[in-house]
Amino acid sequence: MARPKMEIDKEKWLKAIKDQGGMVTFVAKQLGISRNTVAKYRDEIDWVKEAFEDVEAETLDHANKTIQAAVKEDYKAAAWYLDRKGKDRGFGKEVKVDANVSQQAVIHLHLPDDGREDPAAADE
Repeated sequence: MARPKMEIDKEKWLKAIKDQGGMVTFVAKQLGISRNTVAKYRDEIDWVKEAFEDVEAETLDHANKTIQAAVKEDYKAAAWYLDRKGKDRGFGKEVKVDANVSQQAVIHLHLPDDGREDPAAADE
């Protein structure tokens, strides 16, 4: 028999998400439920997902402010966070390139000699 559906107390959920900075494990602990349940609800319920996104956006704003205010101070932690979470705001080292390539390429690999005979040289 399936477990009965859990009643969701929206106020408690919103408070837990904000209190815990959107960290699923800690949100789960505050609510007294499993991490998997929190992750499932985050993925399936729009207002839960939005609450997590809002907290992440707020955290990005704080990290951005820290970087701006602390250029000559220790800004490494904020830079690390922006590098990983702030890509849609222009932070990070990776460049995403969307391309539609219709031509195929041939790749030749030349491996170092490890004592094996070269089959092409044997034919000569």
